[in-house]
Amino acid sequence: MDTANDAQWAGIAGVGSYTWWIEDDALEWSAGLLALYGRTSPPENITAFVKLIHPDDRPRIREELESVLASDRDYQSEFRILLPNGQERIVLDRGVVLRDTTGKPVAVKGLETDTTFAGRHASTPSADNDAFRALEMRVTRADAVLKTVFDAAPVGLGVWDRDFRFVHINRKLAEMNGLPAAAHIGRTVQEMLPDLDDHAGIHEIWTQVLETGEPKSDIEVSGTTPANPGVTRHWREHFFPVTSPDGVIGVAAIAEDVTESKRATQQIDTLLRELNHRSKNMLTLISAIARQTARSHPDDFLKHFQDRLSAMAAAQDLLLTGTAGVVDMEELMHSQLRPVIEAAEARVSLSGDGPITIAASKAQTLGLALHELATNAMKYGSLSEEDGELAVSWSLGPDGTITVEWKERLGPIVAPPKARGFGTKLIETMVPSLIDGNAVTNYDPEGLSWTLTFGADPTIQSPIE
Repeated sequence: MDTANDAQWAGIAGVGSYTWWIEDDALEWSAGLLALYGRTSPPENITAFVKLIHPDDRPRIREELESVLASDRDYQSEFRILLPNGQERIVLDRGVVLRDTTGKPVAVKGLETDTTFAGRHASTPSADNDAFRALEMRVTRADAVLKTVFDAAPVGLGVWDRDFRFVHINRKLAEMNGLPAAAHIGRTVQEMLPDLDDHAGIHEIWTQVLETGEPKSDIEVSGTTPANPGVTRHWREHFFPVTSPDGVIGVAAIAEDVTESKRATQQIDTLLRELNHRSKNMLTLISAIARQTARSHPDDFLKHFQDRLSAMAAAQDLLLTGTAGVVDMEELMHSQLRPVIEAAEARVSLSGDGPITIAASKAQTLGLALHELATNAMKYGSLSEEDGELAVSWSLGPDGTITVEWKERLGPIVAPPKARGFGTKLIETMVPSLIDGNAVTNYDPEGLSWTLTFGADPTIQSPIE
């Protein structure tokens, strides 16, 4: 930003601007100010700068500087400086103190003018001098406003010269990079942020801006920075030319961190793909249930079909009340076996190891098997007799395998079915296949038993906290 403003007095000797970054104790000087002091580079810090002031003026300037930092006013001071060749000159220093939202001073921004000649001829009025002073004050105020906006912007702002070296950087961009603002000045992006992706692509875009004078918008830049080592972040950046009467003299950029919004978009895309996948699976399962139910129960198809869909719906309801994507085994058991528990509470036993969770897709499939077994137990199995009992248990093995055991006793004498109906196919073939498990059915005369084993998802097999 100073580069653009320097162009307004580039043809006027003895004028230059500066910025003192207080926290980093670093100075930025314009080319005009370097010429005024006869230097090729700015002092390393404020202490080095004070040494350039005439020894007799140093105590006063130190006191004035402390006073300005403690107040909320602009400042103006005149003092003598010593050039490298020993020559003495007089400068007028005018500027402002920039503060953060808490009132803490963060920078001093000002303009210095060589008043050596004006001081010796102060009694001689000069219209040209008055006009120059008026221009000087307008430039100072405008520059201070722009600097305040630059530093307070909620997005990252940076300016580079034609060699792609940092000329200016605001606090937000420095925070995004995880490095002090002053450390960037005079260095390239590749030197400061070597772990950004596609430096060649960024350089090409900057070259196009310099050569054409046309901005480039909505450029995505990714990579890691010292602010978050090892964590890839994403920025949306807009590059535009910095111009002067002589043409394009640099490139400026606006950078906005879009990592979180990009992650949210990716999560939505993942959820939509998962929803599509689950919807297809559910429709396939419903279609299979409809076909098999129609074959095995042609006379009362609607009732049996509705019962099986209700079992699926009950498992689905658990997804809305639990942790996203997982279902607690105990809750699933109570949900699917509620009718038999209410009808024969004293004869039904449910037991399991501490909290175990399974993936939602597996819960829905297991829910169908539990519904089928419960229906058969009440119609034809142990719970159809007054003394019949049912025990259901579940456990998690050390190898991450979940085992579900269904045991009936004291009911009618059990015999293997003469024909494999839908219910048999469901618990012995369909369910194990859909959850990548194994099922064993034992038609013991004393009571049916069914054991299902399947692997728990490694990411969710641990107990719910």
